[in-house]
Amino acid sequence: MDKIWKTSKIIAKILSVFFWIAVAVTGLATIGTIIMLLSEGRGDEIRIVLGKFEMALIEDYQIGQWKPLFTLRLINIMIAGAFNCFVIRTLRKIFNSMAQGKPFDSSVSPVLKKLSWAVLLFGIISITFAVIIQVAQFKSLDINFKFNANMVTSYIISYARGLFYVMIKFALVYFLSNIFKYGEELQQLSDETL
Repeated sequence: MDKIWKTSKIIAKILSVFFWIAVAVTGLATIGTIIMLLSEGRGDEIRIVLGKFEMALIEDYQIGQWKPLFTLRLINIMIAGAFNCFVIRTLRKIFNSMAQGKPFDSSVSPVLKKLSWAVLLFGIISITFAVIIQVAQFKSLDINFKFNANMVTSYIISYARGLFYVMIKFALVYFLSNIFKYGEELQQLSDETL
């Protein structure tokens, strides 16, 4: 049991470091995106990737044309950063309770249940932003103008696989919260019999 406590303490400390790294990375990405939003320069060459096809646009694009896209990316960065910090803090709470010798503390299962709903909500928001960003990117680049309009039959924006993975993550964390709840009940019964 001492090994589990020591390992939990180490993991909690590592998660504390990861938390501050996530805050710093989110802050830097936010500052970088804000700087790009405020700049008035021009893009000499813009590269876009369409599947396995990479295209370089050498035309002069004004940064103003990209501001809606940068704004969407800024919002996406801030939401993702907040979610990552929330996940790390939640995991740190769980490992701190384990480090104190209470792996089935009564606070763990509600925290895991909140985490599962946060995973579902963030997954849906993330997929929605990915679709919106793709549509905004197509509109900003005017894809029909770049290609022969007769050759472009449609655009496909697929999100089904991402939604499937979000649902699996939600289900795993939700079921894990139920397992911890059952462990809490067993721990309580064990404590009462002693």
